[in-house]
Amino acid sequence: MTTDLRDRIGLCSVTFRALAARRVAHEAAAAGLRVVEWGADVHAPPHSPDVLHEVREQTAVSGLTTCSYGSYWRAGVDDTESFEVLTEAAAALGTTRIRVWAGAEGSAGASGAQIG
Repeated sequence: MTTDLRDRIGLCSVTFRALAARRVAHEAAAAGLRVVEWGADVHAPPHSPDVLHEVREQTAVSGLTTCSYGSYWRAGVDDTESFEVLTEAAAALGTTRIRVWAGAEGSAGASGAQIG
C-alpha cells in the first residue's frame, strides 16, 4: 500500500497567526495542501468548543483534514490533568494526534547534552 505524500504535506496554522482560521484553511487548500495542524494558541483554543467546531467545519469545507493539534503542553513539566482538555479539543477537531513539547527548555536555550 502506497501513501500519497500529498496526504502528509500540510502546514501548521501558527505560521499564520495573524490570519483567521477560515483564511488559513482557504490558503492551504488553494496551495494544494490536504492537511493542517491547528494551533491551540490562536486558531483552536482548547477551552472554546464553539471555535473548535467552527475550525473543524472550515477545515472540511476547504477539503482539508486536521492531521494534529498543536498544543503547548510540556511533557515532564505540565500536569497530566491539564492534558485531558487537549484530548477533548483534538477530538473536536477530528484528530487523534497532539503535538507536545519535551521539557521546559526551548530549543534555542537547550544545551548539547539536552539535544542529544
